[in-house]
Amino acid sequence: MGVRFMFTFVCQRRLVTILGAVLALAVFLVAAKQAYAAFNVADPIPGQIRLFAVDAEPSGNTATSVVDVDTAHQAAVGTTFNVDLVVDEIAAQNAILGWDMNFHYNPSILSVTGFNGQLMLAADPGSSLYDASDVPPDSDGDFFTGIVDLSEGNEEIGEGVLARLTLECLAPGTSTLFVDYVLIGSPDPSIYYDADPSSNVDIQPIPIITNQGATAQCTSSPSVTPTNTPGPTSTAGPSGSTGPSSTAAGSSSTPLPSASGQPVGGSVTLAYGASANSSPPAWYIAPPVALAAALAAYVISRRRRGQVE
Repeated sequence: MGVRFMFTFVCQRRLVTILGAVLALAVFLVAAKQAYAAFNVADPIPGQIRLFAVDAEPSGNTATSVVDVDTAHQAAVGTTFNVDLVVDEIAAQNAILGWDMNFHYNPSILSVTGFNGQLMLAADPGSSLYDASDVPPDSDGDFFTGIVDLSEGNEEIGEGVLARLTLECLAPGTSTLFVDYVLIGSPDPSIYYDADPSSNVDIQPIPIITNQGATAQCTSSPSVTPTNTPGPTSTAGPSGSTGPSSTAAGSSSTPLPSASGQPVGGSVTLAYGASANSSPPAWYIAPPVALAAALAAYVISRRRRGQVE
């Protein structure tokens, strides 16, 4: 009774405005941390994906759940770490069956050593995935991934992890990590759904409201204290020198070669050294074309089933 009375009293005095200000401040502080916390707190909006993101700290994520999204990761040179490509979230009317996208990174700093696309799309036991993605290791700064579920009735909804990439730090520096779809010059990935499942199959991409990238900072490897092992006594040479001087192991390094169009520590350009509006070479088009063929087979199969039924 006392709690109910106090609530009524506060509302009458309009102190609820203060609570609104406190809530707004909390939202601001969360945004300042550059992380989307508590996925799945709002219902999905049909016809759009609220957030597609590169999650730089994917610990705790599963195929169909995302803990939160972090936009930065730090690792030492010579070590590997994972990043997730996540969505929040897919409405039932837009259940997804596949995607086309390009994951960009600076190849002077990072390389892709692992890839797993058998996550959200493979969550249902009846899924049958066709994967036209690049095969690691990848070191050209652009990793293409294209996957489609050829089974019927196993499309996915809600939040989840579309794919997980394993990256290795090659050299000190900071690399931007972002995703688009180069072949059509789109700044966003193409995530597909069947817009007309009741009759003719109509595969369409779902508009993405926010496409959030991330950064990866690679730091120098931890220094190792050398062991003081006595060596042989040097003998003076004819000129009075003590012989050739030795350089401590690790004190100097050979610079990694820089890929064409990829300045070390600078902005990442497209792997084939052109803008998104230019025509990529034939080798670049092959994987998306293969995926398009798989989608076409899916469409034909669905239409034939519709005629039989």
